[in-house]
Amino acid sequence: MYSIKDSVDLSKMKRIGILTVRDACLYDDVSIYMSDKAGTPTQFFYNKLKSASYQAGDTSILSVRGDTGMTVAKLDSDAIFLYSENEVMSPEDFVHIWVKLFESVRSTSIDLERSIYARFGFDYLYINFVNLALTTGMTPEIMQEYLDSFELMKDRKTTYTAKEDDISAKYYGKDGVIGFEYSSQNGKSTDSFLDAMINISPDIRLLMSNTIVTSSRMTLKDVLVEAIRNSEPQYYNWSEKEIAGLVESKLASGKPIAEEKEQKFYEIFRIESQRNKARILDRNKKYKVFPAFSHVQSLFGNKEAGEEQDDIDTRYMLEWYDGDSDNGIQAINYALGMMSRQMQTERIVNPKAIRNQPQVKDYMAVLADRTQKLNARLKRREQQAKIHY
Repeated sequence: MYSIKDSVDLSKMKRIGILTVRDACLYDDVSIYMSDKAGTPTQFFYNKLKSASYQAGDTSILSVRGDTGMTVAKLDSDAIFLYSENEVMSPEDFVHIWVKLFESVRSTSIDLERSIYARFGFDYLYINFVNLALTTGMTPEIMQEYLDSFELMKDRKTTYTAKEDDISAKYYGKDGVIGFEYSSQNGKSTDSFLDAMINISPDIRLLMSNTIVTSSRMTLKDVLVEAIRNSEPQYYNWSEKEIAGLVESKLASGKPIAEEKEQKFYEIFRIESQRNKARILDRNKKYKVFPAFSHVQSLFGNKEAGEEQDDIDTRYMLEWYDGDSDNGIQAINYALGMMSRQMQTERIVNPKAIRNQPQVKDYMAVLADRTQKLNARLKRREQQAKIHY
């Protein structure tokens, strides 16, 4: 377990971004209330952030992973600076930060609603000067399938670039790391920033997606019903209950079925199975998270000998949870709310969500381990460079 320090040496940490509450976006009564309580709206929010986080001296600890690796927030000159103890973070580290920010945004909004009937959301919290790096297990082929703007840099063999909503990404294939940079004159609202990150990073989307996963075996019943309906004209208008009764009586009778009818049924069943497989594949491909999830299945899905990629792609069926998409502001708040509940209760919430699938958990565990080893290697290099210097 990580030992929380009484003080944090920010000079040895990497700055990964700066947060501010954009006063110009607030109504006058909201700005006045927050300023009266804390001095400035940004200070008001930071107080909420401290109450939702562990504290070390005058910093708020947003994320702690393993024996090493911590991200913190510190208020300085009316801006909240985010720092990382590591040069590279895992996708789970990144998302954990946003869960803490979500809890702080929610706490701020509850205070305003109770006091002056106002609200506060990610659209009032702005981020700028982002410089962070995340590990990934996605191959260039998967990244190209996932992201239209992903392309190989000129005169490079393993380095690719991409851009989404003014966020620049650079994929370093040798280390399996993606660096993200963003800066502008005014910054970007944190909901827009996270939405863009979900659209540019398949690893983050695996964790943030609101799609749920159903085993494709659940559809075999429908295939069987259609095969029986199409095998004999008299069964075409039968209900599922009637067909189930027919199957039960046939099995109970123990009487052999004519070979000609049996061959006809199996041929129809084969055709219906192929048609159903194509339907699942077509449906899955409508979801942007599909290439990443399919890749993770191929790595951790106990692939059988001779199993084709289409079999992996159709092993599960994706669908929206409660009709909600897996990106956009409403979806972001829903996903972060689910993860917040899961962290607080230490119980799996929404077990069918992609982030809770065993394959995805195994994949993220491998990334966490690789992140730790990569950072240890980077720190050794840094120490050696100082000695030589």
